[in-house]
Amino acid sequence: MGMVVKDLLKYAVSSQQEAISNAGFGWLCTLIGGGDSDALNKISGQLRDISNQIIILNRKVDDALSKILESVERTDYDLKVSNLIQEISTIEILYNRLKFNADSSADQSDIDDLLEDIYSAGVPTLLMEIQYALDGIAGTEGIIEDWGRLMTRHSFEASYNNAQSISDQFTYFAGLQLKALTLILEYAHAKGKSQGYTM
Repeated sequence: MGMVVKDLLKYAVSSQQEAISNAGFGWLCTLIGGGDSDALNKISGQLRDISNQIIILNRKVDDALSKILESVERTDYDLKVSNLIQEISTIEILYNRLKFNADSSADQSDIDDLLEDIYSAGVPTLLMEIQYALDGIAGTEGIIEDWGRLMTRHSFEASYNNAQSISDQFTYFAGLQLKALTLILEYAHAKGKSQGYTM
């Protein structure tokens, strides 16, 4: 008999729990308008509005993140280029002096001073430092790769300007390397092969 009473109590308790659960769900549905289609449509519209606002916010966050990333990459590029300012300016100054001496009737002391400055500046080392910065070394990205990534990040609308900018970078640094090589060759030519300027 104890088993029957126990089973009856279990049934009564589980029935009561189910009734409470059903009543709670019914109350929740009534609270959110479960029985009223206008209320459900209103809630559905509000949820759609919230979803649209989340999408808009997500786009704004993506845009802001993209701008921050671009700013960091541009800063990285600027830092790499600024680290070369000394090398670039040394090569440019020496090359301009070489052109001036070639275009004018420079006396031998001016030419000797220029040759000494080319030698003491270590133009081959400057050339290698520029090459390392352009290509990147030891797993780091080079200047050209950084600039290319910055320029190709934008839409196709600006693709011509971006391509021109990348081309300008290549052209400038190729010209700079050519100037450094010219300085090295002019030094070697002036000093003769026996005192050649080797890397």
